[in-house]
Amino acid sequence: MTLDDSGAARASFTVTNTSRRTLRGRLLTRPRGAAKPEWFTVVGEAVRDFAPNGAQQVVVELQVPPGTPPRSYSFRLDAVSEDDPDEDFTEGPSVAFDVTAAPPPPPPKKFSWWILIVVGAVVLLIIIGVVIWLLVRDTSVTVPRVLGEPRAVAESRLTDAGFTVEATFVPAADRESHDVVQSQDPAGDTKQPKKTEVTIGVGRMSTVPNVKGLTQAEAIAKLAEADLGVEVRNIGVADARQDGLVQSQDPAERTLQPPGTVVTIVVGVFQPSPVPCKTSRDSIESFTRLYVPPHTAGDKEFWGRGPRIGASVTLYSVGSHVDAEIQMSATETGGGDTEASGSDRFRIYTAPPATNVQHIIGSPVDQFPGYVDTDWELDTFERGIGGPVRRYEFYGDTSGNDVEEGEFGTSVKVTFNRIDLQLIEIGDCG
Repeated sequence: MTLDDSGAARASFTVTNTSRRTLRGRLLTRPRGAAKPEWFTVVGEAVRDFAPNGAQQVVVELQVPPGTPPRSYSFRLDAVSEDDPDEDFTEGPSVAFDVTAAPPPPPPKKFSWWILIVVGAVVLLIIIGVVIWLLVRDTSVTVPRVLGEPRAVAESRLTDAGFTVEATFVPAADRESHDVVQSQDPAGDTKQPKKTEVTIGVGRMSTVPNVKGLTQAEAIAKLAEADLGVEVRNIGVADARQDGLVQSQDPAERTLQPPGTVVTIVVGVFQPSPVPCKTSRDSIESFTRLYVPPHTAGDKEFWGRGPRIGASVTLYSVGSHVDAEIQMSATETGGGDTEASGSDRFRIYTAPPATNVQHIIGSPVDQFPGYVDTDWELDTFERGIGGPVRRYEFYGDTSGNDVEEGEFGTSVKVTFNRIDLQLIEIGDCG
């Protein structure tokens, strides 16, 4: 490149963006050797946006001051990425120009316009059409696929690959998904520029806080902070200091639960201890009861075949009453089908006013083991004490018709022991 007589010249460069996205770059002149930076000026904006696969013409003006030592000088035009100047830049080719000593004044002569034409042609010939900046080298890298990985591992892999990470939280339905990546954007295995922000959705379960001992309002607020629901139940407490405080919770503290899980808290409600109810004793004196079971099958005659006898007595305590039930069965043996069977329940005691029967003292049941009646006589079985029955007296088979023949037909007479009872008053006591 040749300077004009004033020491000025222009150099033109073509700068091309070879990538598929818009890039922003800075144009810098780089003097070489003894050349001075102040000699060079980029015409127009030094910082420009370069369209994808687009080219721009860049003109550099030179102005060498008078008195500059004659010699060869050079410079180049560089392009530097605004986003990553240390890593993303390129250098243009060197352009040389000569500074010559000022010639002695020529004798006056007629101005030759053709000289200007030659100079212009030379300047045009030295316009550089070489791409001096590979403004976009493909700096895209592959995004690691981190789905299903623990959050810490995923963040480490993404930052090591040159990306920034933004973590958001999404509800997790099970422990296996807690603190594990459920989604990512951009997706894994795609190409993205370095420093692109990758958003990962991390599964989160709620940790149940300990709310025992808190007031109901405090417990509800604390559970809400943990993204948990609440159900309140009450329980009576005898200690006034526990009134309004949480006594228990379910699920337990420090367990992991899906967000929105309902935690049941039991809140104490002060209930003064009632006056103990008074108890007393009463008894039912020994008595006898006859029971004739009804005819249930076959004819009414056992014909000397058995019958097999079974019986039981049961006492029932129902509020202020005690009932007794006698059960008897007589079943023909030896192939016959006559049968008498049934039960009789009847009241044997009513407690005094304002009292209930708390319980029957002793066993309330007597289960007779049974036997086969082999004659027409009355059969007596002593049962002793400790249970409700002192004695059973059975008629099974008789000399005439057996079933439904009253006291001397198929029947049982039960003699009861004395029955002791514990009573308890009812009313304003507990």
